[in-house]
Parts: sequence; C-alpha cells; structure tokens
Amino acid sequence: MEIRPTSLHEVAREMESVFVGQMFAAMRSTTGSSKGMFAPSGPEKMFQQMLDQEIAKSVSQGQGLGIGDLLESQLSRLEEIKK
Repeated sequence: MEIRPTSLHEVAREMESVFVGQMFAAMRSTTGSSKGMFAPSGPEKMFQQMLDQEIAKSVSQGQGLGIGDLLESQLSRLEEIKK
C-alpha cells in the first residue's frame, strides 16, 4: 500500500492537531478552575473543549509546532524502506 504525499501530509497535520488538543486539555486540568464556587457548568466545559480543539487545529495549520513535519518525515522514510 502506497501512501500519497498529500494524504501523508494531511494525516501528520491532523495528528499534530490531536496532540496539541491533548496538551491543551492537560494544561487546562492543572489550572484548578474546575473546583470551588466558580466551577464551569456542563455547557461551559463543552464549549471550552470545542474551543480548545479549534485552537489546536489552527495551531497545527501553517507552520505548526513542527510535530507534523517530523511525523511526515519519519513516515515517508518508513514508506521508502518498505519499497
């Protein structure tokens, strides 16, 4: 099975987006704002998660953090080795 370069690029960017989203979720869980009198409600939590996902997608587009580029490079090397 041959992976097309454009699809490999898209998949690598999507993986970077997922990673950044997980990173945002981990950072948000450390702020302590989820406890006490000002704890966010259910809809507010959902909105925050959706906002974090969109920010993660935005970060991974363009230059990104470089994670997508590294993944793409490694996966393309693996594809060449298989040939």
